[in-house]
Amino acid sequence: MVRDAVTRKRRYDAGLQPDVIGKRFDEVAPVMRELEAEYFGQIADMEAKVKQACEAVGVPGFLVGQYVNVGRECYSLAKRFTQATRDAEAQRVVDKWAARGLDGELLRLACVAGGCHPEAPPTPPTVINLDDLADVEIVDPETCHVLHYDAADQKWKNAPGLGAGVVGKWETPLLTRSAYTIVSNLPHNTLRAHLICVQRRKRYDCIGIFLAGAGGAGARARLGVYGVDANYYPSNLLLDAGEVDCTGVGARIIVIDLTLNRGIYALAMNTNDTTIDFRYHDSFLVLTGETTLFSTAGNAWNFTYAYGPLPNPFPGGATEDNRGYIKLRVAELL
Repeated sequence: MVRDAVTRKRRYDAGLQPDVIGKRFDEVAPVMRELEAEYFGQIADMEAKVKQACEAVGVPGFLVGQYVNVGRECYSLAKRFTQATRDAEAQRVVDKWAARGLDGELLRLACVAGGCHPEAPPTPPTVINLDDLADVEIVDPETCHVLHYDAADQKWKNAPGLGAGVVGKWETPLLTRSAYTIVSNLPHNTLRAHLICVQRRKRYDCIGIFLAGAGGAGARARLGVYGVDANYYPSNLLLDAGEVDCTGVGARIIVIDLTLNRGIYALAMNTNDTTIDFRYHDSFLVLTGETTLFSTAGNAWNFTYAYGPLPNPFPGGATEDNRGYIKLRVAELL
């Protein structure tokens, strides 16, 4: 039954009358004194056991009180809960304080002294000597930023990294020559892909190619982006960006909104016309390794495939190449 505010206030005021309070204390005082004699003795015995366990392994004096407090917390749990619930709550206490740097086994012993029985101490946290972190870099798994430890400031800082990217710039295929080359009459109905290296998490707003010579009537190219497998071979389709008109010359661009984490990806293209002339970059260092000593193929693949929507996944068995035709434009560094 829900009580209204007036009833609640009347009952509260009645309980504050001096004669009511006095009578209540008179009734419970004997029981409280008995419990005081019992509980205080148990608490003192528990604290002595925890202190003795800490001193036996050389715990610094300023930390002993932390373990004693854990024993007190578990003693309270033992008075309020039983069996599985009690021990589960005690395990949370052990895990919490172990994460803050206390020893897992000593925490378990403190809980046992308090009347609880957690399952086991957690794995001790890894202790890192900050002086050993000089020149160490890690990758943030959430943002894929490269972090560098500055030993002088004792802080993790964003590392610029090679090829981190510049907003508004077009990124070239992976490991290319500085100059471009022109290829004429590139065969059509061929799915072409080449690698690109994303050095940090970025958002791209355009994908494009550059035509040195126009194709025939109705000439078109379809562009897209693939992920890669453990061998850097194109795998799952990330973006089918659509088509560009190839009946003219110059830049052919599609507006996109694509965010990529740090890693290796493959840019892909297919055409429906054999008379188009393309500008391209070719690789001089091969991430995928060379099939033979000083071979020229790598970082790119060609696969005979009828023009149309890009397949998902990328077909297996493509032949190796070393040409990169497609670029992405950086919109934002994340």
